[in-house]
Amino acid sequence: LFRAYGIKSVIAIFSILSILYFLYRPAPGLTTSKLKSYLPDYKFTSFESGIKKTIEWFEKEYPNVRQ
Repeated sequence: LFRAYGIKSVIAIFSILSILYFLYRPAPGLTTSKLKSYLPDYKFTSFESGIKKTIEWFEKEYPNVRQ
């Protein structure tokens, strides 16, 4: 990973992932039941799936980013 993207890019990826984890981690006692009652057909994305999709997007789009 370091050789493919460079150390600065890898650090940026992990910084973004840690911020996302902090922002979207479940709070104690907080549930999605009320939201699900308002939006019964909404499909929630798990944290793991969201991170996987983010990394796949980054790997696909990185060559197109201005460097």
